[in-house]
Amino acid sequence: MAEVGLIKAISLFNLLDKAKDLEIDLDLYASDAVNLAVAVLQSRSMLTEDRHLLKESVKKCMEVLGLRIIRLNEFFSMYRLGALSF
Repeated sequence: MAEVGLIKAISLFNLLDKAKDLEIDLDLYASDAVNLAVAVLQSRSMLTEDRHLLKESVKKCMEVLGLRIIRLNEFFSMYRLGALSF
């Protein structure tokens, strides 16, 4: 998948520290915090249906960083309207 650009290898430097901070600050499970930390450190909005990552506190945290948590139905609506802006 990396060969076709669907997966990007990133450095683990700072990732686990950021994940731990997010886990504590947002009351997340470790696995959710790691996924969110990747998005934060890569300055990318996140596409998810994970109910833990769709919490209002997580969305607000991402908004402060200029990022978004996007549900699949929202993504498809944006795609159909040609309004994708990540």
